[in-house]
Amino acid sequence: MIYIYAPFEISRIDSGSKIRVEGILNSFIRDGFDITYIGLIDHNIDIFKAKKAIRSRYNISRVILFPHKSSILKILINMLLFRMSYRRAKFIDKNVALFFNSLIIKKKDSIWVNFFENISYCETFESTQVIVDLHNDDMEWYRQFIRSNRFVSSLFGIISSANFKNEINKYKNIASTFVYASESDRISLSPKLNNSNLCGFTIPNMIFGSRYIQNYTTSIKDRSIDILFIGSVQVSMNFDAARFLISGLKKTSKLGCNIVIAGRGASSLNNKTGYNNVEFIESPESVIDLYKNAKIFAMPFSKGSGSKLKLLEGSVSGCHIVSTAEGACGNEDKITALINICTLEDFDKAIHDLLLGIRRNSLYREEERFALHKHVMSQYNWNNLSMSSFLEQTRKDSVYVTDD
Repeated sequence: MIYIYAPFEISRIDSGSKIRVEGILNSFIRDGFDITYIGLIDHNIDIFKAKKAIRSRYNISRVILFPHKSSILKILINMLLFRMSYRRAKFIDKNVALFFNSLIIKKKDSIWVNFFENISYCETFESTQVIVDLHNDDMEWYRQFIRSNRFVSSLFGIISSANFKNEINKYKNIASTFVYASESDRISLSPKLNNSNLCGFTIPNMIFGSRYIQNYTTSIKDRSIDILFIGSVQVSMNFDAARFLISGLKKTSKLGCNIVIAGRGASSLNNKTGYNNVEFIESPESVIDLYKNAKIFAMPFSKGSGSKLKLLEGSVSGCHIVSTAEGACGNEDKITALINICTLEDFDKAIHDLLLGIRRNSLYREEERFALHKHVMSQYNWNNLSMSSFLEQTRKDSVYVTDD
C-alpha cells in the first residue's frame, strides 16, 4: 500500500506541483501499486464530486479528502504559537493529523508526502518508509532559505526562516528518503537535510508526453504566436520577466512581431506595454494549444528557481527556447546545450536574430529543435517513469526497517 498525501485537491491541475503529484500518482498506478490518496480541499468545493472526479480520472478506489479553510489570522497565529513555516501553518489540519494517528500501517507499506512541512504527520510511523518529495510552488523561497539561512529581509521572512530551521531540526530524521526535483537541488539541499545514513534521489519535473505528442508536428511557419510567455504574473519573478518582454524588446519590435503573455494576473500588465501587438490571456482554455502555436518560448528571468516545467513543455512542443542562465538553471547540460541561453542585456538581440532566421527559413536551427524535443520526450516523460524500480532502490538504501 502506498499512502500519498498532498495538501491540495489534484482533480484541478493548474500548477507545477499538482502536475508533479499527478505524474507520481499515475506512475504508481501504472506499476500496479495499491494507492490511498489523501488531500485537502477548499471548504467551498463539493467534496463528493471531487472524490468522484479523482477516482474516475486515476482509477483509485480510496480517496480521502478533508474540507479545509485557512485565514491569514489563523496562519499567523499558528506560525507564532507553534513555530511553523507559513506553508505548514497554511495547510495544517487537525483532521488530517487525527487520520494519520488512526492509521494502522504495515512495515512494508510506504507513505509519500508532498514537501517538508507534512513530515510531522508521520511521527508515529518509526518503522515505515516515509518518502518526502521536496517540491512545491514556493520552492524558490525554500531554496533561498536552505542556501543562505534566510528568505528575505522582512519580518515575515525572518519569522518564516526561523520556523523552517526549527522544523528541519525537529522532523528531518522522520524521513526515510528525500526526493529532489533536480540534481542541483540534491547537491545543494541534501547536506542541510540528510543525516549520515539518509539517502536522497532525484526525480526531475517532467511532462506527460502523450499530451504534447502532436504539438511538434505543427510547422514553425504555420505557428501564429511569435513570442510566448506563460506564468502567473502574481509571482514577482514572472512579473519582472513578463514586463521585460513587453517593454524591453526594442530591436525585436521593429520586426512587427506579436507577443502573448498568459497566466494569472496577465491583464494587470496591459498599461505597462510599450508595443501595440501584445495579447494578455488571464485564463487560457488550453496551455498546450498556446505552446503548439508558438514559434519562440521566452524565459527572461533574473532569478533562478530550479528546473522549470515550462521549459520542458515548450521544448517538447517544438518551440525554440530563449532563456537566461537563471531561467534554465537546474536543467541538465544536454538541455541547456540545445536552447538559446543569453543574458538579459543580450536577450533582445537573441530573440531578434532567431525570429529573423525563422522568417527567412522555416528550418532554421531545426536540428537543435528536433533534438531537444526528442530528448525531453524520452527522458522527461512521466509515462516512462518506473516507480517499482525507484522504490526498490530506496528500500535498499534507506534506514527504515522492512522486516515484518
